[in-house]
Amino acid sequence: MAKQKLALIGNGMAGVRCIEEILKIQPEGFEVTVFGSEPHPNYDRIQLSNVLQGATTIDDITINDWNWYKENNITLFSGETVTNIDTTKQIIYSDTNREVEYDQLILATGSLPFILPIKGLIKRSDSLSKY
Repeated sequence: MAKQKLALIGNGMAGVRCIEEILKIQPEGFEVTVFGSEPHPNYDRIQLSNVLQGATTIDDITINDWNWYKENNITLFSGETVTNIDTTKQIIYSDTNREVEYDQLILATGSLPFILPIKGLIKRSDSLSKY
């Protein structure tokens, strides 16, 4: 049976956890590709404030290091942002002009934080000018 091409957009905790479960159930069933905008492998974002405070390092909060991706035959495009998805042709396009075909797609890009509409909080930004 041919492997399906499984793509994950978002290299965060939830998406990678999903991939971990899929690999447990069908370790040989998929050719996995992961896109993550950050230049790091998967890490515990809850502990990020400790890194920013200098109490620990990014290596200390890494959940799946570079070797984990390699050992699980996962192609990780770190530091790459998906800019378009053609759902008809099933092709992902990134900001590096990369094109990746997929059979199955998981979108796990997190969320946008809510910013309270406090006058003067944001000086000027076209995307946030409504605040």
